[in-house]
Amino acid sequence: MTCSKIRQTIGAAGLAALLALAGCSSGTSRESARDQATTLTCQQFATCMDIGTGKTYPTQEDCEIQWKANWDQAWPAADCEGKIDQGAFETCLARIRGTTCNVVDFFATLGVCGKANVCHATNADGG
Repeated sequence: MTCSKIRQTIGAAGLAALLALAGCSSGTSRESARDQATTLTCQQFATCMDIGTGKTYPTQEDCEIQWKANWDQAWPAADCEGKIDQGAFETCLARIRGTTCNVVDFFATLGVCGKANVCHATNADGG
């Protein structure tokens, strides 16, 4: 069943949960996704002791400014607005939370959280 047919069949009740289970995009906005990913990313940098004087990011705010811009670039509005795949986004957030303090794992996380996974174009049927 296509995403738009699911929407038509069930209406508003339980829509978000069913669409997530069906692999359809959710109501998570690109901006909300970006902000959630930014917060978690900077929490991981703090855990890895990469925030502070002489570190990768001098302050938490510096980290958040840089990563907000990084996620904006990774998930451009033209490609992602209204098209965040909730399941893939949740996988991305889990991957960010679990990223260890090494560069190989960091790049693996960026791969999981890439536009090709998190941002999906709508289906031809509008779903």
